[in-house]
This record gives sequence, C-alpha cells and structure tokens, in this order.
Amino acid sequence: MMASVVVDGHLDVDLVRSHFPALKQNQVFLDNAGGSQVLSDVINSIRTHLEETNVQLGASYDVGQKATEKYNEGLKAAAEFMNANVDEIVIGPSTTQLFSNLSQAFALSFPDDAELICSSVDHEANISSWVRLAKIRNLTLKWWTPSRDPADLKLTADNLRPLLSSKTKLVTCTHTSNILGTIHDIQAIADEVHTISGAMLCVDGVALAPHREVDVKALGVDFYSFSWYKVYGPHIAVLYGSQAAQQNVSSLGHYFHTPADDLATKLGLAAASYELVATIPSILSYFGPDRKRTWSAVAAHEQRLQGILLDYLNKREDVVVYSERSADSNLRVPVISFSVRGKSSKEVVEKVDTCSSFGIRWGHFYSKRMVDDLLGLKTDGVIRTIRMSLHSSVFLEHWVGLIVNPGEVGTLQIASWRGFLTLQNFRGFRALASICHHRISIWTDPYLCFLVTKLSGPPSLDVARTRVRDACTSFSSESSDHVTKPRSALYRERIIVVAHRGVVATPSQFFSKGSKPGFTPELTQHPAAAWLKNYTETALDGRAWEKGTPYSEWHTDDYSIEKADGTVIQGGKEAWEQGAPSLFKPFKAHKHEPNMAVILEVPNGWMMLGQANVFGQLHAPSSEPKVKDASGKEWDIMTPGAFRFVFVKDDKAEHDGIKMQQTSVFLDSGPTMAMMLKVGMLKPEDLTKA
Repeated sequence: MMASVVVDGHLDVDLVRSHFPALKQNQVFLDNAGGSQVLSDVINSIRTHLEETNVQLGASYDVGQKATEKYNEGLKAAAEFMNANVDEIVIGPSTTQLFSNLSQAFALSFPDDAELICSSVDHEANISSWVRLAKIRNLTLKWWTPSRDPADLKLTADNLRPLLSSKTKLVTCTHTSNILGTIHDIQAIADEVHTISGAMLCVDGVALAPHREVDVKALGVDFYSFSWYKVYGPHIAVLYGSQAAQQNVSSLGHYFHTPADDLATKLGLAAASYELVATIPSILSYFGPDRKRTWSAVAAHEQRLQGILLDYLNKREDVVVYSERSADSNLRVPVISFSVRGKSSKEVVEKVDTCSSFGIRWGHFYSKRMVDDLLGLKTDGVIRTIRMSLHSSVFLEHWVGLIVNPGEVGTLQIASWRGFLTLQNFRGFRALASICHHRISIWTDPYLCFLVTKLSGPPSLDVARTRVRDACTSFSSESSDHVTKPRSALYRERIIVVAHRGVVATPSQFFSKGSKPGFTPELTQHPAAAWLKNYTETALDGRAWEKGTPYSEWHTDDYSIEKADGTVIQGGKEAWEQGAPSLFKPFKAHKHEPNMAVILEVPNGWMMLGQANVFGQLHAPSSEPKVKDASGKEWDIMTPGAFRFVFVKDDKAEHDGIKMQQTSVFLDSGPTMAMMLKVGMLKPEDLTKA
C-alpha cells in the first residue's frame, strides 16, 4: 500500500505528481478527460508481469499459478473499487466495446414492443450500441433531452419521468457528461427507472470515475462502466452488472463455457489483457488505506481549483461556459468546456499550442449529438479541459488568462520586496522554460546553502516574510556549521520568495528555448537578443569597465542595476562602474551561456526574462574538478542565474539603435562562495561581516 497522498486532510500535490513519470516532461496535460497519465507502479507492474509471469492462465506449474493469482487479484481489486462482487464485473478493452457486447447480449431478450431511452448528452459509447440494437430489432427508441438550453442540460428523474412507460426495458445515461462535467443524481434516476417493472438502467461512469468514488450498490444501478485509463491505469475498462440484471443477459461465450453464471464468462470474450488487469491493485494502492478520505480530499482540491478557472471564465463576456457554472464539487467535476465568441475553438487551441506547453483539446469528444444539436457547435466543437488533481492553484492562476487570449503569452512578472519576487525554482528556472510548473518555495539568500519551505499556495508578502523568518530561525538553531549559522540574521532580511506572481498579457512576445545553450540563431533572431549577444561578449564578458568604456556606449543615463541582495544602483555611470565590477569581482574571466528567454514588448522597447549559466575562472588557482561550457572549455565554477533586462530604442545609440535601461540579476552565489573558501580567496569570518 502506498503512503497516503493526503497530508493534514489536504491533497499533497507534490506527492501526487511524484507518482506520475510523465509529469517530468515539459508538457502540461490538460486533456486528461480523454485519458489520465499513468502511475509509475502501474508501469512497473506491466513490465514485471511481461518479464516474469507472461504465460497462459490456469496452468498448474509455479509461474502459471503466479500469473493466475495476479490476474485474480486484479479482478478482486476492480470489483472492490466500485463495491461490486467479482462475478458481477467483466474487464474489456474499452467502455465502448463493453457496451457493444452488452447490447448484443440483450438482442434476444427484449420483447418486440420494448422501448429504449437514450440520453442525448452522452458520449457515443453509450448511444451507438443501443441505436443499432433498436434498428436491428425494430424497437422504439426515445431520446432523453433534458433541455434545449445549453446552460441547462442536466439529466434528472423529473425530466426522465415523461418518457417512461410500461414498455420501457432500458434507460441509458451518463453519470457525468464528458463535455459538461455536471454530476447527475444517478441514485434518484435509478429509483425512477425501477418504478417500471423489468426496466434497467445502464450508466456510463467514465467521466466521473477519475474524480469521485464509485459505489454501484449505493447508486442502485443495473449496469455501470468506466475505463481504467481515465483513472491512472492502462487502456482497459470494467463493466458492472447486478445479479438481477444479469438474468437478462445472454452469453456471447463459447458453448462449452457452462454454466455462464458470471458476467465475465457471458461478455468477456477473452479480451482482458492479463498484464493490464494485474495492474489494478496498484491503482487502488495509490488511493491509500482510507479511500474515502482520499476521494474527499480530491473533491475539495478540485473544487478550489476549478473555482479559479470558472470564476475567470464566468466573468468574461466573450466566453460561453456550457452547463454547470458553479464550482461546487457536489454539482460538477473539473471537466470544463467553453467557447470564445469571435474565435473558433480550433484557433484558440492551436494558438495555445504555439505559445505554451499547455496541452488542451478542441472538438466534440465523441459527444457529437450533443455538441452539434444542443450546443450548436457543428464546426469545431468546444474547448475542453482539465485534470485538476495533478495541478495546484498557483498553476491555474497562470493558465486561465492564456487560454482565452491565445495570441498573448502568459509569463512571469517580477516585482520587488527587499529581495525579489521572481521566477519559480531558483536553481534551474524551469518555470521560464515551461510557465506551467506549480511549486512554491522559499529560498534563503544563497550564500552556502538553500533553505526550502514548501507552501500550499501563493503567499502574501507578510505570510512569506513570517514563514521565511521562522524557517531561518529554526535553521539557525539546528545548524552546527560555523560558516552558515552567523548568516541567519542576514537570511532573514535578504530572502528570495520564489513564486509565480500572475499572468502578464502582452500583444507581442518572443519565446526561445534553444536545443543547446548559448546565443543560438534561434535566440538572436530577435533584435534585442542579437544586441544582448554583442553586449554580453563585448561589454560584460569582455570586462569593458576595465578598459575605460563609458557607460553611455551601452546604457541610458538613467540605467540601473538591481542585485540579488536587493541593492539597487541608480544612474548610468554609477551603475556601470560599480554594478558590473562588484558582480564579477571574484573572476578574472567569465562567460554567460543563455538557456532560454522570454522577450516582451514594452513602450519604446522590450523586456527580457532570461535564464543563463555563468562560468567563471577564479583569481586564485583551484585544484577542484572543472566544469565545461557548451563549447567544451573548462572553468573553475558554474553559477546558475536569471536576469531581467529592459531595452529601449534610441536612434542615436552606437549599437543597433538600442540601449540598456535596467538590469536585474538573480545569481546563485553559493557555489562561487564555497569555491572561494576552498581556494583561500574568502575566510569563514568574512561571511559574518555586514
């Protein structure tokens, strides 16, 4: 059994994400209504089965017995997950296939005057088989359409009742629409269906199962199906059939499989892949020893997050949200569909693809009858999102603006408070590479170590200050390091709160994350980046201040430089003559190697947010292992950092009509200072000096 992903009553998103290897990619999966990512334990289980127990079931030899045992454990886990008995379930390749098999098994059992009722807001999986059966048997088919209003498409016992008659044999509907996300009261609907003698209810639970606990006995359904690949597992599905309802199901199995007294024998047709069924216990294990507690935490987390998105969308006059507009987890799951007036859904999604790592989808998602006939979106359907339990509130706050304004970039805004509110994950700045990453951390001013306190959401400045000071005090009292301990007072005042600060929407943006480090052709196609390449190589790495180069050659008169400790040096001459020399004082030579950049248009120029590694050669010789830059040249030290530049256009400027107006530097000085201690350039007592 895995450790619970619920900590202090709340879903621990970091812990949740650690179970999904796919989330390490530079891609944000927001199309998970179409299929979730897969647990690492599920992946390992498949590999182990194929390596160790890939034999036919039922054999008496040792490996055969192990394979059979694993398969049976998978069936038991599947039944347990939905509160069913093993003889009441069947595993198949998909919900669509299982419903198709079920419809064939009903072909001979329905009388000629039988009536079928199908919901018009369903996925085609729970429609086409019944339409086909009605056509083959010439049965009456009634459509259950709750409303013609796109804002009110909820299935209820009340709007079903007029369709029922003494001839009704089967009612089919979805527990939650894979387009609308609205939760239907299946228990009430089942009770209404069962007022008709012999009538059965068949429910598609695919869109609900990833978000809420399924209890088929409490729901009172006759048949219920969902797909495991929507619930962190492999591409298989399960169908439940009550003991009473199974009496109406003919067997599709071989003639010698008698008696056919369980659903798997009747409908399975040997379609349950052994290695995939064997993974199901791993899925149950993910939900921990108290599944109800985990599901409750999932619902609370999703309500909080879908509230962020729905609040934003509901306020937009140019956005149409379909069906339930409330974020109440009792009313909906986070499958949210909408459209933007004046823009095609395809256009919005493809624009998002080009300017971000967010993966969303457009279309009808196999609910074509509803999308075409009830929503009136025959051309390219809806924009659909999202899988909330794998993401955090901070992440959502950054994404919501981008989704509706696909021509604008969602990026990170830098603000100041003694230190800096800056890019997430100081060591590496993955947030700049993919502005979707969600973790919030507090890091101390980086001299010799990093102190990290993880937060559950974006902190206010007061909260951030308090938590950092508390953490630093705790760190100081526990540390025995004579170098770092005296720095605690400085840590309290010179902190970097690493956090997302909001979406900056700009009419024009440029994003570059090259295939290799350096000023690549991809990066320097932008004029500001091309200018920065010349500036970096000539003025910075060329140490132009030592050659008497005037500030005015490269900088404006009001040029300022802001350092990582909060110091701001104002005035072109002062900033140039004091700022750069102080930053690069430890080195006799250095080189900047950019990795990525976002360039935004600002009045009369551009602002660049960039991440780079700075390689340095210390003044004192070092016997420590060297580090290599992208060209293979060896250096004493590599310092990760990030930079913000503001460039202004100036027709009189000496270099390409551009000058630098502002520089903000975020350098991790810890590795450099540690190396300076080792080579004798710095003494421990120097760190205690103000």
